[in-house]
Amino acid sequence: MRWGGARLRPRRRARGAMGGALLLAVAFAAGGAPPPLGAEPGAVELPLGGGERPAFTVGQAIDRALVANRGLRIERLALASERRLAETGWNRFLPSVSGSSSLSRSLPARVSDPYTVSAGAQASLSLSIATIREGRRAVLQYQQGQISYEESERLLRRNVRRAYYAILVQQAELRVKRDAVETAELRYRRSKADYEDGLASRYTKLSDQVAWQRHLPELAALEDDLRAAETEFALLLGFARDTRVELVDELSVELIELEADRLVAVYREVRPAVRAEQLRITEDELAVQLERDRNLPNLSLSYSISRTHSTPFSDPWLDDENWRTSGQVQLSLSLGLDRLVPSSAARVSVENRERRIAERELRLIDLREEAAEVVEQLVRRVQRTQEALRVRALTEETARLAYELAEQDYDEGLMDALELRNAALELEETRLAVLEEQLRLLNAYAELEYLLGDQGFGL
Repeated sequence: MRWGGARLRPRRRARGAMGGALLLAVAFAAGGAPPPLGAEPGAVELPLGGGERPAFTVGQAIDRALVANRGLRIERLALASERRLAETGWNRFLPSVSGSSSLSRSLPARVSDPYTVSAGAQASLSLSIATIREGRRAVLQYQQGQISYEESERLLRRNVRRAYYAILVQQAELRVKRDAVETAELRYRRSKADYEDGLASRYTKLSDQVAWQRHLPELAALEDDLRAAETEFALLLGFARDTRVELVDELSVELIELEADRLVAVYREVRPAVRAEQLRITEDELAVQLERDRNLPNLSLSYSISRTHSTPFSDPWLDDENWRTSGQVQLSLSLGLDRLVPSSAARVSVENRERRIAERELRLIDLREEAAEVVEQLVRRVQRTQEALRVRALTEETARLAYELAEQDYDEGLMDALELRNAALELEETRLAVLEEQLRLLNAYAELEYLLGDQGFGL
């Protein structure tokens, strides 16, 4: 870290005094330097996609959202401000410097040149242990902001992943529903023709007509839902709301064996609420130390110099003999005694902070236990969904076999085209059920990734 300071030119000993104060500050800071800050969120290349309808894989969509999502960009800017404050906390050891100038006229004017010109500079610096610890507080506040940003980033990853796969399932549902509407319409038209030829009753015709028309509002609702989901997904990725993003990946999932005990142990420590509570405890401990440090000696150093010209409009300005120089160096040491007084505000503040620390430590135990319960429930949910997916897969195989048999019957003339279409529709519905179960499992995986981040689990 490079230290800089203001330099007062009029007197060499002034620079020596202030330089000694800065050296003293550096010596103090060496014993209480804050830990290194975490890395600031870096920018990645913005994947824009090609053409009027940009196309993304899941990973590309996540990368795009991490850069272009407006909510995350706002948090990134706020975090950068906090980081700047933490990195420049050393500037409290720089002296405060000010300059002044004045022009005055004596009244009544009894001399030919009643004016006086003066210019001066002042510098002051106050040093104490509390000043050093204030820098540590700025670092803690930045670390809390970093935890909040990391949680928002993981939440965005989860939301993009879930939205991506949900749209794939909605698109599959829409395809199945359109096939169902088309099949119902064909059935209605055939029964209508049979009714006109006297081969079917009016009831059959009307029943098929109701079955067909009942699908129409359901189809319209699915189209509206898909359009809304695509709009929300585009906004997540930082596009305009009318942008339609093309999804490249297909819905697929692997069955992963999870170690519940290991995941619980990881999440008990990496849970953002746990980490944030630990930082709050550290901040309260620092606040107690600050209150106690206020009773330690406080060193103040100040220096001032002024130059005065008593006859600026009659004598030359550049003649050094016409200027009068004056200055002052002051070193003071103060000691606060508030905490020695019973029930003083300082003592009460320290006692309240210590009680708050005890409360936070108990709260920290509860947060770790809650973390264990959250992960255990999620692991059980994953295991149940995996078993349900296996059952759905077996059902799909049965439906596939039934469709193959229906095709054979159709080729042999034992089944008409409409019945074959019904068998194909049943197969598509079982496939859709598998997709929905895969979506539930992928959502559970995404939830695990959101909870654990890069530690202990990844997709």
